Amino acid sequence: MRDELKNRKLFLYIPFVIVLFIIPLGGEYVTYLTGLALVFGIAALSLNVLLGYTGLLSFGHALFFGCGAYSAGLLVKHFNITSLEILLPVSIISSIALAVLVGLICVRHTRIYFTMLTIAISQLFYALAHKLRPITGGDDGIRIYSVHIFGHEVGSITEFYYYIVVTFFISLFCLRIILRSPFGLTLQAIRDSELRARFAGVSIMSYGLQLSQFLVFLLELRELCTLYI
Repeated sequence: MRDELKNRKLFLYIPFVIVLFIIPLGGEYVTYLTGLALVFGIAALSLNVLLGYTGLLSFGHALFFGCGAYSAGLLVKHFNITSLEILLPVSIISSIALAVLVGLICVRHTRIYFTMLTIAISQLFYALAHKLRPITGGDDGIRIYSVHIFGHEVGSITEFYYYIVVTFFISLFCLRIILRSPFGLTLQAIRDSELRARFAGVSIMSYGLQLSQFLVFLLELRELCTLYI
């Protein structure tokens, strides 16, 4: 019975995948909108995991996204590095480092306290980004005109769209593996009863930091997709 249900679900996914890959036939505008929806969909996946599997509401997602974006932007601006193989690891490492620092403060608290801390810290960095205009560009930001993947310049909307589609499915696959693992089941146990999880020997802070690093990784995949915007 379970196998039949799995096969039915798989059958429902196939038309969705086919439609995504033939979207460019509808023209550049439709392709752009669909790609944009997938970009924000990746960000929604990470937020869904945090809220749905741990019960924690964060308003600081944009902080880590911005950290990775500025890391990539500064490399392009000052060192003329446009290779995605370099920009992606640098963005991920810088954002994860920031996530660990912020996580050490925030994961000690739960519920409304966690939410308020994420707002406060993200607003602090938001103000810094505006004040440091010579570095960050302020409201204008840092413009990236082109990127290269393995030496190939991604110039057209269609090329970038397929990169986004592949990234979206990689994100889904990673989430599926993580959430069905013992780590994912532990997160659900923490959500259902933090006190019981502590009595069972679960380190709430350790799992919170690990989760924040994984979600930042997803955000950085999405961040490099926003070059498409």
